[in-house]
Amino acid sequence: MKRNRLIYIPGRSALLFLRLALPLVVLEGIAILISYLIDRQKDILLAFDTWSGAIYDYLAAILVAVLLAIVADAVEMEQKKRNKD
Repeated sequence: MKRNRLIYIPGRSALLFLRLALPLVVLEGIAILISYLIDRQKDILLAFDTWSGAIYDYLAAILVAVLLAIVADAVEMEQKKRNKD
């Protein structure tokens, strides 16, 4: 017996936002990593102390990007509902 698996596909606005935001977030992560590794060669403890705050900012950027995509998708769904009525 086959089961139909429902996979949710976000709307165009959410996908467009994610296509723009996620590559920028990845580039930010690469820049943080390179800077951390350069500073780590000089002093390990100072590099960890300096760049640990940047990691929290990086994780916050990922979270904000995903949440904004969810909001964009919800707005798009609401507009589609209103247009049907």
